[in-house]
Amino acid sequence: VFNSLKIYPNPCDTYFIIENTENEEFTLQIFDLSAKRLLEKRINSTSSIDISYIKAGIYLLLLKDKSGNSYMNKLIIY
Repeated sequence: VFNSLKIYPNPCDTYFIIENTENEEFTLQIFDLSAKRLLEKRINSTSSIDISYIKAGIYLLLLKDKSGNSYMNKLIIY
């Protein structure tokens, strides 16, 4: 189900895009490396995600669908 998603650009600066071609509903979460959640947002279509308030570093991007399946990826902010 996550095969239809594209996340770009990565590394990114003030925003990134999640291209959701199947319009599935997901919960997006961003965590720092100490597991502190910095963002949680529901998405169901292609979305531009504002991260301008998050300082430069390496973060974890977690996507969960409504069935409980999850996908995790590294997100680099410069």
